[in-house]
Amino acid sequence: MSKNGETVSNRDNKGRFVPGTSGNPNGRKKTPKEIKEALEKLTPAALATYKRVLEDPEAPWKDKIRVAQDILDRVLGKPQQSVSLDDIDSRIRITIGGGDEYAD
Repeated sequence: MSKNGETVSNRDNKGRFVPGTSGNPNGRKKTPKEIKEALEKLTPAALATYKRVLEDPEAPWKDKIRVAQDILDRVLGKPQQSVSLDDIDSRIRITIGGGDEYAD
């Protein structure tokens, strides 16, 4: 884009996006309607496949667990993961040109 012959940018002099701007202002493109409709028609078959795997006594346990996990993740949502910072060095590591310096 240009304004009065000058290039208008939503980035600062370091190439980062300036506050209040986005690298993807139009957002993610929506799935085309015909593709969504085709996939919706396949949903019953996909669910039937999950059911067959869960009920098949010969199916490997890893497959049964994967199917069960997929179903639970969709119905209940994926479980939250927590991260403990107790064992992490509290100093910030800065690497510039291959050398390490620490900020406390």
